[in-house]
Amino acid sequence: MNMFCKLGAASLLALLLAFSLPMAQAQQPVQGTGVQPEQGVLLINEADGQAQMSLKSGDARPLLLHSRIYDVVEEDKSLVVVPLPTVVRVEPQGRQIVRFALSKSEPLKVQHIKRVTFEGIPPSQKKEGEAKVNLNVRYDLPVIISPKGLVQHEAPWELMKWSVAAGRLTMTNPSPYIVRLSREVDLQPQGKRIEIFKRTFALPGETLSVELPKDVKPADIKAVRLFPANLWGYTAPDYDAPLEPTAP
Repeated sequence: MNMFCKLGAASLLALLLAFSLPMAQAQQPVQGTGVQPEQGVLLINEADGQAQMSLKSGDARPLLLHSRIYDVVEEDKSLVVVPLPTVVRVEPQGRQIVRFALSKSEPLKVQHIKRVTFEGIPPSQKKEGEAKVNLNVRYDLPVIISPKGLVQHEAPWELMKWSVAAGRLTMTNPSPYIVRLSREVDLQPQGKRIEIFKRTFALPGETLSVELPKDVKPADIKAVRLFPANLWGYTAPDYDAPLEPTAP
């Protein structure tokens, strides 16, 4: 039986029940938490070509640590991140460093996102005639890969463009940054909440559009309230994004 442990800011998790990109944060390991990462996100810089994650076992038994990278965006297939080692024994209460090597076919222009799982697999201790269930603990964290020379923006959601036309709300992210935020936004000043994002992040260059509620007049919308998170997944203050001027 597997249990996905997703660590995050409680106030943001209340908004992100369907979060495909969990907001994770480091906590002190405790007994029975498996092999726990000491950071909530893996950051890889193209200039370095590699990164590493330190993990601490909170288990009294030796565990096999299995690390796996998987894609969340189909277009990222040509961008490969390899964990080293993929499987390694971790002693009780021990520490382990997993390194990650980046492989790409061409220079990066924007940030990319993948995910990494760390699973602590306990040894089988089943005795003859005994029914026993082992509980594996798995941590699932975002991996953000940045192009060489890209300076991280502290509030990339401020670079997003919002507009209303033909009864629809449209968002465009012209920046090179992955923007982490809630799936929903509030129309202002109405306070009407609508869902526009397919997941809890916006990709560089992505454009999304959603139909406005029938009871909201487009001309009455003055701003769009966002519920963002910073690069590390911690909740940021709400941000009221202005609307782009409507073409005459």
